[in-house]
Amino acid sequence: MNVERNERVSRLESASVDAASQGIKALLILNGGASVALLGFIANVFSLDMDPERTRLFDAAVSSLVFFAVGAGISVVIHLVSYLANRSYVGALYQKNEDAYDSDWKRAGRWNSVAIILALISLASFGAGVYAIWLATT
Repeated sequence: MNVERNERVSRLESASVDAASQGIKALLILNGGASVALLGFIANVFSLDMDPERTRLFDAAVSSLVFFAVGAGISVVIHLVSYLANRSYVGALYQKNEDAYDSDWKRAGRWNSVAIILALISLASFGAGVYAIWLATT
């Protein structure tokens, strides 16, 4: 029984780490890539004469950059939260006491919920950045 439990712990840990890691990397690439692209755009616009249209685009780009940077930063925080969730799940599986098992499992569920909420905020931050640029160009 103990060998089966250890194998289950290993598979659970591996799968959760891989899935969380890939999702977090995608959010970081999405928001980080948008930030880099906007920095290039801002540098280009800033080097030109600032007529009212360029000023409006510049302001929108700076606003969007804030959203993208926040989204990228949140994706980094999600790594820590995902680790804490995974650690709690694994800790629960090693518990021999039923109350300690339930406590660790519930804690893991809370960390997991926090990670999901942060991922949605990061994705929404990307959407807000895109929307800010779209508003300025329409």
